Parts: sequence; C-alpha cells; structure tokens
Amino acid sequence: MCFVIILVVKVLMFRNVENIDYDYLKEIENNIKNNISISIQDITYFLECIVYITRIKIMDDDPYLDFKCDLAQSIICHYLDDLNVTYFPNVTYKAITNTVIGHSFVVATFKVLEKEVNYLIDPTYIQFFKSENCTEKKFIVFNGIVIKTPDPGYFIKYEDRKFINDFNYNGFGILNENLARIYGNSFYNTRTMRMDISFDELKGSTYINSFLKGNEKLSTSREELISNGKYINLDIKKITK
Repeated sequence: MCFVIILVVKVLMFRNVENIDYDYLKEIENNIKNNISISIQDITYFLECIVYITRIKIMDDDPYLDFKCDLAQSIICHYLDDLNVTYFPNVTYKAITNTVIGHSFVVATFKVLEKEVNYLIDPTYIQFFKSENCTEKKFIVFNGIVIKTPDPGYFIKYEDRKFINDFNYNGFGILNENLARIYGNSFYNTRTMRMDISFDELKGSTYINSFLKGNEKLSTSREELISNGKYINLDIKKITK
C-alpha cells in the first residue's frame, strides 16, 4: 500500500471587510447587472464584500461555518440571479464523483476587462481544515476497503498551502487550472470504497469542465431568505445575521 503524506493547511481567519463602501459596491452591482465590463479592482472588492456578507449571515458564532454550504450557495446564487449573472451551483458528489465528501459551492462568470472570467466562490470551504479532522488517524479501512477519510484539508500538498490559505481567507478565486486542481483533488481524495489510500490527482481542466456544468437545485428559496433576513440587499446598509 502506497500513501503520500500531505501536510494540512493551517486555517487563517477569514477576511473582515470593515466600513463597506456601499456607494462603490452599488456602482459595481449596477455595472454587473447591465453587463458592463468591470476592472479587476471592482470584481475583487465586489466578491470580498459579498463573501463577507454571506459569511456573517450564516456564521452563528461558528468561524468554521460547519454545515452551512447549502445556505451559502443559496444566498449567493439568488443574489447573482437578480444581477443577471451566469452561475453554476455545484455539489461535489456530482461534480467530482459520488463517493466523495458532500459539499456545495458556486462558480460564476463575470465580465472583467472585456473578458468572461469564471470565479470559484466558496465561503465555507474552511470547515474542512480543522486540525483534528485532517490527520491520518481519520482514515478507516475495513477488509481492505476505505470507508472513511480525513477532511479535504488533509489532501493539500505542502507547496499549495499558501495558495489555498489565501483562497480560504478570501472565500473566492479565479477558476484557473491551478485552483481547480488543488480544490478538486482535495475532494477527489476523500473517495471511499477504494482499495488504498494513495494520493490521486486529476488535471485542473477536468474539474473546470465539470464545474461549468453545475445545475443543482438550491436548498433555500429567495422568499425564505428574505423572510429569514438572509437575502443580500445592498440598499440595506447593515449586515444582519
């Protein structure tokens, strides 16, 4: 049996966006809604704020945002839908393979510098980086079959740690080959019902092609979000949980 030891990522606190400039944010929002190309600075600030607002709304005193991925996905997708943004709601056991740890995330396409750019948005990926769940001891093998694995954070290579720390800190990143490879393989190696615990890799392009087909049904309706104060409305310049 061959096993590649992957060092766990140390989780950073996620980005805190203080004193949100709602006038600037509304300007970006309007440009996006009207399919007007925006700058890298614009999209970065926009996503920093939207991810931060989403995290605050779902936190409930849990900085790791455990089991909140479905809600986060719904909040983000309904908001993007109102801005006429093309988005792809994904779940890992369909986008990657059916025996991996289940997790919901979003890919969205924005017009940046006159080009269509895909972003992976995942405010709750940080839940998979608790040290106690990212240890070899979390592997359970019965009769030669893997029936449980450590969390995805365990399967981050040493050389990818800083990159994925930054992604966790921000909660989003451009869906390029590198991010797709690291992110996708972290889930791919949580497969169960296999015969060994060796580290396997797929190319980033494989994940990108799959993620851009995501069409999962959202767990929470727009009406439910509004009723529960979870919907993103930039006209209300106060973040409520």
